[in-house]
This record gives sequence, C-alpha cells and structure tokens, in this order.
Amino acid sequence: MGFRFALGAVSAWVLLGSTAIAAPATPEMAAHLAKVFQTYLGAAPGVVAVTPVAEAYAVRIDMSPLFAMLPAEMGSTSISTQEMQLRDLGGGRWQVTQDQPIRATMEIPGEFEVMLTAESSRFSGIFDEALMSYAEGSGEMLGIVTTQTITDAVSSRRTLSRTERSQFDITGTVAKAGGVDMHIVGQSSGIEQSGTMPPMDGQGVPLPVNVTSPGYSSEISVQGLRMAPMAGLLAWFVAHPAPEAITAAQRGLRVALGDAVPLFDQATLEVIGQEMTASTPLGEFGVSGFGIKVVLNGIVADGRLQETLRLSGLRIPDGVLPDWARPLVPTDAAFSVAVSGFDLAAPATLMIGAFDLTTEDIIDPAMGEFINEAFLPGSSVDLALSEGRISNAAYDLRFEGKMTAGPEAMPLGTAQIDVAGVDAVLAALGAAPGEVASAAVPALLLLKGLGKAEADGSMSWTIDAEVPGEVWVNGLDVTAMFAQ
Repeated sequence: MGFRFALGAVSAWVLLGSTAIAAPATPEMAAHLAKVFQTYLGAAPGVVAVTPVAEAYAVRIDMSPLFAMLPAEMGSTSISTQEMQLRDLGGGRWQVTQDQPIRATMEIPGEFEVMLTAESSRFSGIFDEALMSYAEGSGEMLGIVTTQTITDAVSSRRTLSRTERSQFDITGTVAKAGGVDMHIVGQSSGIEQSGTMPPMDGQGVPLPVNVTSPGYSSEISVQGLRMAPMAGLLAWFVAHPAPEAITAAQRGLRVALGDAVPLFDQATLEVIGQEMTASTPLGEFGVSGFGIKVVLNGIVADGRLQETLRLSGLRIPDGVLPDWARPLVPTDAAFSVAVSGFDLAAPATLMIGAFDLTTEDIIDPAMGEFINEAFLPGSSVDLALSEGRISNAAYDLRFEGKMTAGPEAMPLGTAQIDVAGVDAVLAALGAAPGEVASAAVPALLLLKGLGKAEADGSMSWTIDAEVPGEVWVNGLDVTAMFAQ
C-alpha cells in the first residue's frame, strides 16, 4: 500500500506540476507521434491514428490490417482496438492512460483456439523517451476469462480460466551497464480453472478437474534490458514484412540482431501462490502454498539458468493410494537447480554472422562443431543442486550437491544427504506388497549401513565422486559396489 501511495503521489505531482506549462495539443505533434508509432507498426492504412484533444493526444491502434497480412497457415488472430491518451509532460516524458475492455483471439482451425477477454483494463504510467520504457506505472484488469480449445484426431479438450482481478506496478531506471532495469510487481486474485486431465491408467475418458485458489503474487526483475536495439529490431521487421524482403536485406538483419544482443543482462521471475485446491472425481487434491523462481542470464558469455521450486501442504484424497504408501508421500518439497559454465554470446555471434537465408540449411552444417565448441568453452557445464528437501510427518530428507558434466566428459561431483526418519520409511516399505518390499527394503538397508548416525538420530551420507572412476561415501570406497 505504501509503495502504491508513493507512486500515485509522484504521478500526481508530475501532472499538477506540468499543468501550468501544458500547451494545447497540435496537429503537427499528432502527425509526429503517428510517424513514431508507424516506425514499429508499419504505415498500413487504418492501423495508427493520433488526434489532438485539448492538451492531450488520443491514440488509436487497430492491428486488424496487420493480422490480415499473415499467411493463411498461421490461422487468424485478432485483438480489440487499443485506445489510449498521451499527454506531454516535457523533457521527453509522456503521461499514458488507458481504460477499456479487452478481447483477443487466436485460432488455427482444427488444431487450437484461444480467446482472452477482460471486462476492463486500466493503465496509467509515465513513458520516458530516454529509457524507451515506462519510468513508472500501474495497471489493473478485472473479470479476466481465458478459454483454450485443443483439437487432435481423437478428441477436443477445452480449458476455461477465470481471474477476478490482476494488478501490477512497474518501474524503470537507467541500468549501470546500459539499457533499462525494469521491475514489475503484481498480484492476481480469485483464480479458477476448469478442464480435463488424462485418466491415471492412460485409458478411459478424461477426468474433469476444477482448480481454485485465492490468488498469487508475482515479481519480475530485468537488469540491462536493451529496449532501444530491440525496438530497432522490431522496426526492421516492420520495414521488411515479406519473406522476400527479409532475404534480400539479410545483411541489415545481421546488424539489427547483433545490436540487440545480449537482449538483457539478467532476468528474474518469481511467483508465490496461496492455497490451491483441485476437485476431481477421485476427490480433492490441494496444496497450502507453492513458489516458483527462475533466474536467467541474457545472451552473454557467463551463461546461467537457475530454477527453484517449493511446495507445501500437499493433500491427497483417501483411496487414491494404498494404505502402506501414504506414509511415504511427502507433504512438503523444495529444491533449486542451477546450470552454469556455458556461453551464449559466442555461438550467437557465430550464428548471426553465418546464417544465409538464400540457402536450404540457413546455417552451414559445417559450422555446427564450431558453434558447439563456442557454447561449451570448457567442454562441460556446472550443475548445482541446493535447498533440497522432501518431508512429511514421518521423515525429513535434505540434499544438496554439485556436478560437472559434458557430452564427452565423465560426470564428477559431490553430494550431501541427510535423513531423519529412516526407520519410519523402512516400516512403511515393510508393509508393502511382497514384490515391492523385497526390492526396496534390502536396498534401503544397504544405504542405511553406509550412513553415518548423527547425534539427533538422523543419518547422513557425504558422497565424493570428484575423482574419475571413484565413488566414496562417508570415507568408504564403494566404487565396486556401484559398478555392479
């Protein structure tokens, strides 16, 4: 609430402060703005219209003429005409406001159809020409409904999603290394989705599922977003709409693509969800909360991708699992996986310089070896597993590790595993059917024998496989055992 109040206060100060110096909107500036929009949307008649209204400019963007140019095999696409008001605040800053319902569709007959509608979509923000982005802004959508129909040779499946309210705040600042640092914080509430899922045995009719949740929050941060060159790349494609034009001017495309790299320095997406319930004919499944976080570097030499997942309060209805298995089902789980040690910048440079749209292969297959070497300058990638935990009332398993692996390199690494409740797991497996117990119990007893008993009653395993051809567990060489 405090942040939104401060944001509104700043916007009000800008508007009130500029009122005294506001000048009437002019046809000349309207024509200039129209040309700016046409740089990125093309000059097709009826797409862009800018009209002076008192001290503002009414902007109308109709994408229909552009969608009509798409090849028939791409299906049909539509989006409601966008209407907004721009007000010159001076210094290259523009107040932008929009308030209208939304309707968008995409369809490939016989394959899929998607439709999105919103009862209202409101936005107010300040666009900064120097940033090529919004310096600040807030938006809200109400009554959002999405329907998706996927059709194949066997059946047609329809999913209906509803969101009562979705709101976001956005800020943009100059990045130290160039581009824009963008931060978007959002909240969505009143979530409901209905559809079907395949039967658990892979046969029979699909099962209806209805998922509900009070909502979730989201946060997106992008460091060093290269807005200007990305806009330039879009403008280049608008200026060369036909495949023949793109091919004839591919030298310019190489320049535009090269300018857009690395797109951004680093992007982070995090979603934190509240209670979620799935009602099915088998009963009610649910979780008390979940979290997803993704961190991704741009097209840079220091390639990195990290994904983190968290799940808490998993609920499974009675009758879905046999009684002996219920003590083994976790209620909480979490882990984070990171991949690094790869290079995206070098292979991107090679591919941009090597592609030829006049040839069938586009990129000479002989370049494949050089591209692969550029992607893995060390012939391997580094994998890191952290924050690993799987638990319920009977046991608590924690794990972490790291590994180096490559197409031609033997995986090497270390791991640490700590488990509380090993005996409870053994007891549950002992109550399993004979074929399950006879396979699982001896294996777990063997692992228990290799474990180290801790003072708190838990057991731990320190695994070292950093030397090629060797595996050590708690200081014991078990290479021969794992080789069997």
